[in-house]
Amino acid sequence: MLQLPRHELHKKLVGRANPMRIQLEITRRCNLDCVHCIQGGCSDIAGEMTAADYERLLPRMSAAGVFSVSLTGGEFLCHPEIHDILGLLLRSDFWLALQTNGTLLDQDTVDFLARHREKIRAVAVSLYGATAQAHESVTRSPGSFEKTIRAIDMLSEAGFRVEVISLLMTMNQDEATQIQELCRKRGLFHQFNSIIAPRKDGEKSSLECRLPEELLKKLPRPWETFSENFIPHEPDDFAPDKTLDAWCTMARTSGYIDSRGNLLPCSIMDLPAGNVKERPFDELWHDSAVFNALRKLKIGQFECSRCGHFPTCRPCPGLAFLEHGNMFEAPKEICRIIELFLGDKEVKQA
Repeated sequence: MLQLPRHELHKKLVGRANPMRIQLEITRRCNLDCVHCIQGGCSDIAGEMTAADYERLLPRMSAAGVFSVSLTGGEFLCHPEIHDILGLLLRSDFWLALQTNGTLLDQDTVDFLARHREKIRAVAVSLYGATAQAHESVTRSPGSFEKTIRAIDMLSEAGFRVEVISLLMTMNQDEATQIQELCRKRGLFHQFNSIIAPRKDGEKSSLECRLPEELLKKLPRPWETFSENFIPHEPDDFAPDKTLDAWCTMARTSGYIDSRGNLLPCSIMDLPAGNVKERPFDELWHDSAVFNALRKLKIGQFECSRCGHFPTCRPCPGLAFLEHGNMFEAPKEICRIIELFLGDKEVKQA
């Protein structure tokens, strides 16, 4: 059987703009009150997708070629019809990943998920400290640490791949080593970074939690692997006249459907192609003027392409959009962190 090299296969799939990976924002509801939450004041549930909406949507996604689906929120377990929605997903042919704070997981829910474990790639759980005091300084929800740890242990004992995700900020940055040790003892994958994105409602108080340079330097290395980009590529993929195929998969092979049914390029770029409750997913994906315009963008249009750290650093255009309202500008928070570890950037000569 003919096998294409990974790089060539990726280019072929991206070139056809086939949707493969979709994130579903099941709900914006959440039972915690995390200080850094990107949703901020955008937790309105008006127009929220129902189980009936997903029953119509999922077959269209599958027929279009989607095979990987991630559930997120808010906290996806807060949706009032979540067990019906999970049933629809688990009866489908998708490979699932779940992102949760873990506090609403009980043994019955874990047992239910475990009956379909082969369809669940991983469960990512947010953990902000190795002690209740540290964790709950972020969640602002008493008792949340104990519930999260219990969920991690239940999931691990049920055989799931548990990925512990930790965002480090001013109030918990000294917990990095302790969290790593907690995960090591349990044999868990652990990842952390310090990128605090602006809130979607424009309120900026969460940005005060960003770590100053002197504290960033003290974090365990190599913490800054967030800058790694695992899209297969070759050096000439980043020429100014090339499209973003090797940089960002938004609207090419990946997309995001928010809790109201809006199809977006990614989780933080609010440029809707349309609404899946009003028009079939596959039609929106292929016919949207917004998505087709994104697919035609050239690397040379982006400020980052003229930086001496590019393409070693290929930051998220969505983060720039959220931070500045302009995806073509460099995301300044990424610049601050990258320059701390790689040195001051040099502007490339045209």
